[in-house]
Amino acid sequence: MQIAFVVKQQVTAKLVIFSGETCVFVQEYQANPGENVILEWDGTDNQTAHSGHLVADGLYRYEVLFTDETQPIDQGEVRIKNTPPKQITLAYPAFGVSLTAPPQLAWSAQDDVVYEISYTQDPLWGIATKKTTAEAFYQLPQLERGTWYWRVIAQDAAGNRSPAAEGYFTLEQLDTSSFKLINFAMGPNPLLRESQLSVSFTLQQSARVELSIFNLAGRRVYHRLEKSLAAGDQLLKWDGCDEQGRTLPKGAYMLRLVATNQNEEGAAVRQQPVLLLR
Repeated sequence: MQIAFVVKQQVTAKLVIFSGETCVFVQEYQANPGENVILEWDGTDNQTAHSGHLVADGLYRYEVLFTDETQPIDQGEVRIKNTPPKQITLAYPAFGVSLTAPPQLAWSAQDDVVYEISYTQDPLWGIATKKTTAEAFYQLPQLERGTWYWRVIAQDAAGNRSPAAEGYFTLEQLDTSSFKLINFAMGPNPLLRESQLSVSFTLQQSARVELSIFNLAGRRVYHRLEKSLAAGDQLLKWDGCDEQGRTLPKGAYMLRLVATNQNEEGAAVRQQPVLLLR
C-alpha cells in the first residue's frame, strides 16, 4: 500500500500497521516544508519476532501520524493477500504427447487470477512468446513442426504468482495413408474433485469412436458415442459421472476407447485404468 500527501512544515511522518492490537510495521520519514511525502508498506513485518517476513493474509489497521500530534491524520483498513495462487495442473495436451496441429492448451481453473502463458522451441527458455488470459485455456496459433515447450503461471490481483506448471509436445505431419489410432494419452490420473479426465488421441483417418468406462465388476457405467470423427487430433472428456450425470463412487475403473473405420476390418482399441478420487 502507498499513502502520499504534502506537508506545509517540517515534520516527522509515521506509518503504523496493526494486526489487532499488535504493531507489525512502522515507517518514519523526516519531511521538509512543501515536500511530497510517500509512505509505503510492502506487506512485511518489521516489529515482531517475524521481522523481515511477509505478514499473514488478513485485515490490518493503519494509522498515519505526525510525531508531535497524538491523533492520526489518516487511518483505515487494508486487506493483505500474501499467499500466492496454487500451482495449476496442466490438462491438455498431455506431457510429451505428439500432435498433428497446434492444440488449444488447457489447465485447471482458479478463482480471481489471470494466467500468463509462455511457449517456445528453446528448452532453455531463452526466447519465448508470452500471452495473458483470464480463461483456463488458450488456442495456440500456427506453429512450426518440432518440439514445443509451454508453461502457465497464475497471478492474483495482488501480484502474487504461482509456481510455473510446465509441459511439452511435438508437432508432426498427419499421415493419412492408413487407418490407425495413435498418440493416445489421458489425464489427470487419479481424477480428483472438480477436474475432468482428458482423453486425447490422433486418428489417421476418420472413424466411429466409442468411449466407455467400466467398474471393477465389468459393468459399463458410462458410454459416449461419436459416430464420425475426422482425421487428426481429438479430445474427449469425462467428468467422473455416469450417463445420468450422477457422481460415481471413489475407486478404480477401466477406460476403453474403440475406433472403427469403414474401410478397415477390425478396430483400434485402447484400454487404461483410471482411479477416481472424489
